[in-house]
Amino acid sequence: MTLNHTAVFNMYGYEQEFRIEGVVPFALLDDNTVSGSGTLQVSTQGAWPYNPGGSFSGSGTADESLSGRMYLDANCQAMSEIVFDEQFHPFPVTYLVGAMTFIVTFPITQHNTYTLVFPVIDGAAVSGPPAFGGIQGSFNCILHVGR
Repeated sequence: MTLNHTAVFNMYGYEQEFRIEGVVPFALLDDNTVSGSGTLQVSTQGAWPYNPGGSFSGSGTADESLSGRMYLDANCQAMSEIVFDEQFHPFPVTYLVGAMTFIVTFPITQHNTYTLVFPVIDGAAVSGPPAFGGIQGSFNCILHVGR
């Protein structure tokens, strides 16, 4: 499963973009449950509109676990209900403010859990709201079905 999640928000006078990207392999087990795990790339960047020289960027990782089930809906369409469990790790963020550069560890030891349901079609894409409630952005998954 290919995951691409982008959240963009304005907070405390700055604009920030937060991205989560990666591929998570999973298996369909004999009882039609899904199990998988992988590592996602996490990045952030932003700027302060009132300070043209001020910006920041950084990147790190998050562990992703997938669970869920496959089933047939009322129209006999194969469906997938996937529970995403993300554990983010702290990572360094470089800040540029005027002529100064400093690095701060982004204290994002954050844990997100959310569920998405979509049809089981090779290459099917599903889009939805961001995993972070109340923040503008997009969430896209592409399901790759293989043997």
